[in-house]
Amino acid sequence: MKYFYILIVFIPFIINELFAFANIIINDKAKVIFVIGGPGSGKGTQCMKIKDKFNYNHMSTGDILRNIVKKREGNDWEELESNMKEGKLISSEKLISFIKLGIISSKNKKILLDGFPRNKDNINEWNKQMKDVIDVVAVIYFEVPDNVMKERLLGRTEGRIDDNEETIIKRINIFNIETKPIVDIYEKEGKLIKIDASKNVDDVFNDINNKFIEMKL
Repeated sequence: MKYFYILIVFIPFIINELFAFANIIINDKAKVIFVIGGPGSGKGTQCMKIKDKFNYNHMSTGDILRNIVKKREGNDWEELESNMKEGKLISSEKLISFIKLGIISSKNKKILLDGFPRNKDNINEWNKQMKDVIDVVAVIYFEVPDNVMKERLLGRTEGRIDDNEETIIKRINIFNIETKPIVDIYEKEGKLIKIDASKNVDDVFNDINNKFIEMKL
């Protein structure tokens, strides 16, 4: 009987604590900034600077996919490798499933999602899977002319499988057809930060820095 009374006394306390813990989890949403721009627009370089200055976790969709191919993980790596060589996009469902795992495992809930979204289907699938658990607080768009992006990519010496002239032209064309139209969506929502990324690295980051301070990001 003594233990029964102890349980009666402590059960309300335990229930309250469980509800409080659940409330913390529900409200501890990751704050995500989408980063979009054509290949060679300097997204990765600027994301590293933002990460260091404003304490964000930098997650690159391209790096996520390249690591899967490099490590030959799962059942999709061969399809991914083929798509990347040809400059093709992977399905939104698969892409977001990879992103979701990265966000869930991240201790830092301030996240720069570099290279996402790439098309309207990405947005629709994101809203389906993530809208209620993650806040998209801003979208950075790095604007660069096609010829500048091509010159930058051809000048890279990283040896990436998607850095050949034929693939580069395909990637830029896909960006213009698939990704550019979604810029208007976020501009209408008041979340877009448009950056002239044809400038030198320091000037580009200076513009970003001013916007982050202005928007309290």
